[in-house]
Amino acid sequence: MKRHERISRSMTFASEIGPPRGGRGRIRLDIERMLTLRAQSYSLRQIGKELGVSAATVRARIREHTKAAPDPYYSALGKSGQKARKRALAQRKRESKLEADRQRAAQVQGELIKFGLLALVADRLAGPKKDESGTGYTP
Repeated sequence: MKRHERISRSMTFASEIGPPRGGRGRIRLDIERMLTLRAQSYSLRQIGKELGVSAATVRARIREHTKAAPDPYYSALGKSGQKARKRALAQRKRESKLEADRQRAAQVQGELIKFGLLALVADRLAGPKKDESGTGYTP
């Protein structure tokens, strides 16, 4: 068998089995048991020891299972959509902070006006000061 025939055969064999797959593959774990142990106040290390895996694997699987579903609008946009989602959340946070600052400033201003009016009324109720005659205009 000549060299080009061997290469041709190996190429057809490679195309039949598909592209190469790297990595080790995922360990199959019983998620229900893992969550049950977690609900019984087992630590991640204790769960890992019980199931024969590392605490990091337990943490990752619990996080995958309990993570909230992504917003379909942003996930349909891909990576740029996730960035847009983060920007939108940051914008909302900034706006709410500014609104809270505005409300606080309005409250302080209202209190200052209230105190100012009280001081004005207190001055009027106290009557004329000692050096004033209280008779009105005097040249």
